[in-house]
Amino acid sequence: MKKIIYTVISALLLINCGKGTQNKDSVSNGTPVVTSSSDSSTSQEAISTTPKVKDAVNESSNRANSNSNSAKANLNTSLLLNTITEFQLCKANSQKRSDCRNAISEFITSSYSINDFKDEKNTPVIFDSIQPILAKSSAWKNIGSATSQSTLDEAMNHAANDGLALIIDTSKTYGHVVVVLDGEAKKSGSWGLKLPKVLSLANHNASKSFYDKTLAYAFKKSESLQVYLRK
Repeated sequence: MKKIIYTVISALLLINCGKGTQNKDSVSNGTPVVTSSSDSSTSQEAISTTPKVKDAVNESSNRANSNSNSAKANLNTSLLLNTITEFQLCKANSQKRSDCRNAISEFITSSYSINDFKDEKNTPVIFDSIQPILAKSSAWKNIGSATSQSTLDEAMNHAANDGLALIIDTSKTYGHVVVVLDGEAKKSGSWGLKLPKVLSLANHNASKSFYDKTLAYAFKKSESLQVYLRK
């Protein structure tokens, strides 16, 4: 009987020693003992790479959104009101005739993300320089006089689609420049046309600047008022 018990105990000890040796070998080879090593490896890889994938997707999405909005108008009532206020403050504190004369080109540059009206120093030009730049630029199209309803309608449609449309008094080299804004056209008795709202920064009298009135408040009806669209 003692021999039988001794034999059983010896066998159990041998089996346990074998398992212990197997575990030690697995650990020494760098392979952890798990129920399913392949599943664990996949889970660990997913955990470590998921944040990187999300970051890459977010970065790509942000870049795409930025590119899609870079050539469009970025206008709102607050921006337009601040533009008027800052211009009037600038004129009130101006000391030279050239002060504040680049306000309209600065507004166009920042709000429409274009550099058409910047000089060699990367500074927005004075409004006097806008007309000759338009005449030479292939990026702009002269669609006719503001005395034509179809021309005005085309300009308003362009503005409604975030495009840039300007109306300029070409009777003078320093003719006033206004920006056509998106909004409902209003019938003008003096013009006999439906006119668009415009942003007007009046250099001759800053107090007459506005963004919530129609073209009739900036100009008298004239064939010299030419409409330009940024292609």
